[in-house]
Amino acid sequence: MQSPIFGSGQRTSLLVSAGYLPVYDEVRIRHHTCILIIAGAGFVIFLSATFTQHLAFRTSTHDFWLFKEILENAFAGEFLNSTVLGRSFLSEHFSPILFVLAPFAQVFKTPYFLLAVHALALWSAVFLLPPIGRRMKLDTAVTNLFCIVYL
Repeated sequence: MQSPIFGSGQRTSLLVSAGYLPVYDEVRIRHHTCILIIAGAGFVIFLSATFTQHLAFRTSTHDFWLFKEILENAFAGEFLNSTVLGRSFLSEHFSPILFVLAPFAQVFKTPYFLLAVHALALWSAVFLLPPIGRRMKLDTAVTNLFCIVYL
């Protein structure tokens, strides 16, 4: 019996056994499972590398603290103003994602929040590679290799 993660051509995959995925395409199930494992490991690596760089004082302080100040000012009634710029950050760069991040930045008042968002943004790009590989008609092993190389 082979691994339940990668299947054996029978109904041994955990996702198939639980009824979450159909049995018709065992290769596709193995490919998706492989992508999830690669992506999970990559996120842990990105997150630990980002935190390590910050703890080693290798964070770009100008940009990092500019964004931290902007997100703090969002709920202080200053509408994403920056004391460094002397005006709203939106007059410099149009960044609507800051409106989405501002409430979370108020909940998690730590610099590690911005570091985690940075790692999450870099990591999430790995999910674009499998559709690109399918569109280019690449083998699943080659697509998985591209994902590993990216991460």
